Amino acid sequence: SHIKKNLQGISIYYAPEGAGYLIVSSQGNDSYAVYRRQGRNTFLGSFKIGDGEVDGVSESSGIAVTNLPLNSKFQKGLFIVQDAENQTDGLMDAQNFKMVDWEAIAQQYHAPLIVDTTYQKAQEEETEILEMSQTR
Repeated sequence: SHIKKNLQGISIYYAPEGAGYLIVSSQGNDSYAVYRRQGRNTFLGSFKIGDGEVDGVSESSGIAVTNLPLNSKFQKGLFIVQDAENQTDGLMDAQNFKMVDWEAIAQQYHAPLIVDTTYQKAQEEETEILEMSQTR
């Protein structure tokens, strides 16, 4: 299995025509499993958020992802995770959230994941509702 106890969060990266990814938090090994949204939800790989400017992520209990550009730092979307265990200068600190540029994650894959900042799920849903209402 690609997920180690406990499964603590699921998020969807939306892309046009049903493309995109299901991302699942695997708390048991501090990783995130990525599955294709379309078809049989093929497993594409896992990634971890390691130490960088701040400590890496461990014991994650929640995740969220968006493809939309948010600001100058997150122009290609954002992946955000709850991080239960933190250290500052070697001492345990309160939980917090880590934010990672989606493009940085997407580029880690052999066949890079989709990075599409133009697609808006809400617009597609509004169009579907409008089309359904016109056929009645």
